Amino acid sequence: MNHIGLIIFLIGAMLRFFPGMYIDDVLWLRDGETKVIPGTDGKYYLENKQFIKEVYDEEDNFTVGMGMAKNFQADVVLYERVDKVVPGTKPELKMIKEQEVRVNEPLKFEGFALYQTNYKLNEFYEMTFKLVEKNTKKDYGSVVINLENPEKSYDLGNGYKVEIMSYFPNFYFDEEGNPNTRNRLPDNPAFIFKMFSPEVPDGEVSFVGIQSNAEPFGENKFRMAFKDLKTRNATGLTVRLDRTIGVIIAGGILFMLGVIQGMYWNHRRIWIQRNEKGIIMVAAHTNKNWYGLKREIETMFKGTVLPIPNDNLENVK
Repeated sequence: MNHIGLIIFLIGAMLRFFPGMYIDDVLWLRDGETKVIPGTDGKYYLENKQFIKEVYDEEDNFTVGMGMAKNFQADVVLYERVDKVVPGTKPELKMIKEQEVRVNEPLKFEGFALYQTNYKLNEFYEMTFKLVEKNTKKDYGSVVINLENPEKSYDLGNGYKVEIMSYFPNFYFDEEGNPNTRNRLPDNPAFIFKMFSPEVPDGEVSFVGIQSNAEPFGENKFRMAFKDLKTRNATGLTVRLDRTIGVIIAGGILFMLGVIQGMYWNHRRIWIQRNEKGIIMVAAHTNKNWYGLKREIETMFKGTVLPIPNDNLENVK
């Protein structure tokens, strides 16, 4: 039985490599963002209306644990796509349900379960800079940059314009000393701006990052000054689908039953055969407790005309 259970268990484990049988993925959603749920082939979408984190404070009457997380949840909306999946087209969505997803309180549908497992507070979302003349401090307009999808050029009017030559969402200097980005997350954004004005029609280049403003090609007449920053929260949801768990559990139960049988149940066999010469031969086998089997054989033959069989192993010893 344990061999059959092991085979079924391994079949269940191998089924996890087949598409649609097992999914363990992560879905990150910013506040107000809607994305397709991994593993649903574009059929289901999820919107994160708001992520909330609550901590223990004085109102909870705790003497310890102040400031520790009491609750973090994502208020989400589940949508189903009702039109055909065509790449590049905006999906037509129908709301299925709303739910507050907390730790150990997942959103479940069609065998899927979405668990609240991670979060990120105050992620940079929009940065606002203003074009300023350095000598007079005069402000010639502001540009609002979406850090997820920045525009290439911003027209301020009256001949003033700002272009983004390079954008580094997570800025660092590489081994050769050149500016680069570690990933696409705006954790440490930096920009190379080119500022056009009637005074300098050919443009001036400025490198601007957090608490840094450099002029790589000499002193400029204008500079990009930091004005404002908007942030938003993000929630990390684990997407799980497991259609193999029933097979694995069934195989595991059969395997354990077989192990229990082998460990605690005695398997005994006794053969009795009369050969052509009329001699009766007796043989026996057991997986454990050989002396108990010998006593049972003696009990069987006691009171019969047959002699009690001799143990040939004892004769060898």
